[in-house]
Amino acid sequence: MRLTRISPARSAQRALVYRRAPLVLGVFAAAALLGTAWWLRRSVNAVSATVTEGVGERFASTSEALWRYLRMAPTPSDLDFLLRDFEDAGLRYVAYVNPDLSVMAAAGLPLPNPDLRFGVRAVGSRIRIVRALPVTRRWDSGSRRTLRRGGPYLLIIEYQPSAAERLRKQASTMAWAASCAALLLLLLAFLYSRSFSLRQALELKVEKEAHLARLGEAASVLAHELRNPLASLKGHAQLLVEHLEEGSRRRTKAELVVAEAGRIERLTDDLLAFVRSGTLRREPTEPCEVLRLALRAFDAAAFRVESADNLGLWSLDAERLAGAFENLLRNALEVEDAQGVPDVFVRLTDKSLCFAVRDFGAGLGELEAEGRIDTLFEPFHTSKIRGTGLGLAMARRVVEAHGGTVHARSALGRGAHFEIVLPPSARVRS
Repeated sequence: MRLTRISPARSAQRALVYRRAPLVLGVFAAAALLGTAWWLRRSVNAVSATVTEGVGERFASTSEALWRYLRMAPTPSDLDFLLRDFEDAGLRYVAYVNPDLSVMAAAGLPLPNPDLRFGVRAVGSRIRIVRALPVTRRWDSGSRRTLRRGGPYLLIIEYQPSAAERLRKQASTMAWAASCAALLLLLLAFLYSRSFSLRQALELKVEKEAHLARLGEAASVLAHELRNPLASLKGHAQLLVEHLEEGSRRRTKAELVVAEAGRIERLTDDLLAFVRSGTLRREPTEPCEVLRLALRAFDAAAFRVESADNLGLWSLDAERLAGAFENLLRNALEVEDAQGVPDVFVRLTDKSLCFAVRDFGAGLGELEAEGRIDTLFEPFHTSKIRGTGLGLAMARRVVEAHGGTVHARSALGRGAHFEIVLPPSARVRS
């Protein structure tokens, strides 16, 4: 059976989909849940308004029917019966009012608000209905008088919309519960996406470390195997140079052999330095001391140096960190088309210790535009004609062993900016 090989770009694209898909689905599901819950709440509020209106109409119709039914002027006992009958439904006050606004009969306790305009309105926690009563010829046997057409006689009803309030409270409770569920869903989707990203980063780190370990092992074996024959080659070439006539073609060629042997020797030294993973020997160190050690291999006028005062003491392996920074400084001096002396900075940035160098060369425009700046720190990656491509890789290993990071970016205007950032936890507390 033939297996199809998945390209790294396609694999990265799939990983991005797997990481973002749960979060996107979680957002859509949470939005749908929230939208449904609040739409339901709005619909229930509309239904509760209809229920409130219907209950009030029921009270008013019953009161008007009682008014038509009675053969005499209504009494408070008539209305007490009506109030008791509808008390569970929310009826709190009912009254018949004469045209001169004197109360003919009433039952219950009204709210103190004297507003008697026609219509339906909320008064405090109640709903008040005020409407005109139909007037026909009626005989009042108690006062022996006839109620003729005139008026208007008023009907006043006050009731508590209990059923509607219960509906609204239940709808609000459901909406808030749905909101909490949506937030929980979003949180779970975010945590899943985050855990997937962390797992992927861990897998990449493990894979990278394994790759570096295999590479380091091979480089170590190769370097050790080369050192003895290389030393013999270089020694005999130097002896040959000493026995040849000064200025002769043979001596020139022998000197070239010595120079190339020396270059191969430096390459093997770089390989051994790269694979070395000895533990750091941390000591309380001033950052300016690290800078001094890094600059000792260069001319005094090679850089413009700016160092902040009172940086305190930091727990560092000064020699190895200086060697890492020295690689960054050497790269800054070797850039093509440089139009100025590189700047070197040592300062505190957000409580972190920062060693930085800025050159004035061509910059990192192409790598930055393609998102490939991190390849600068990969082993054997170099754009120089001469060089092993191990300097920045070694610098990153040393800095990461200190718990820090190495960054590169295009500088403002022209050139590249490289910096080593060490966390505040490396500072020695006084």
